[in-house]
Amino acid sequence: MARKKKHVVDLRIQTTRMWLTPWRPVDSVALRPIAQDLRVMKYITGGKAWSNEQVREFIARQMRHSARHGFCNWSLRRKPDGRVIGLCGLQPLTICARREIEIGWWLAVNCWGRGLASEAGRAVMTAAFERYGLRRVVAVAMPENKASRRVMKNIGMSYERDTTRRGFEVVVYSSCAGPRGLDWTK
Repeated sequence: MARKKKHVVDLRIQTTRMWLTPWRPVDSVALRPIAQDLRVMKYITGGKAWSNEQVREFIARQMRHSARHGFCNWSLRRKPDGRVIGLCGLQPLTICARREIEIGWWLAVNCWGRGLASEAGRAVMTAAFERYGLRRVVAVAMPENKASRRVMKNIGMSYERDTTRRGFEVVVYSSCAGPRGLDWTK
């Protein structure tokens, strides 16, 4: 009797210069210096570095998101050596009492200014609409975070509104795919 082949879904996304891959617990060692760099965290936590435990919790949460939804904020790995240089991906977000899917990114400081966030973001937006069938994706940033706002525009998002999130003033950008995507607002 023939064995049934197990269907394996490839959760990786490839760009010209990077791989976006699911997290492994061991990746906390590689993410730690990024999450503890105050320049990176300036617009994420208001400039507060994450503890080692927060880094481990983040990775565990992303692994749960990946198992549940098929997507998460993936680790961003440089080609060809696979070194973790940041993260980019999708995650559920409630903002203004509305359930959304958010795209986000962080990059190690030595990777800033090279177009890597836009490159990764475009690949994630393509996956959001084509692979996952999403209808709408949002991004949030502090108004003064000009680099992230530039990435949002570069990946085809449009300014939507100002609001408050976790005590911080933020801008919301969005992009919609069309009428057949999944509606996460219900």
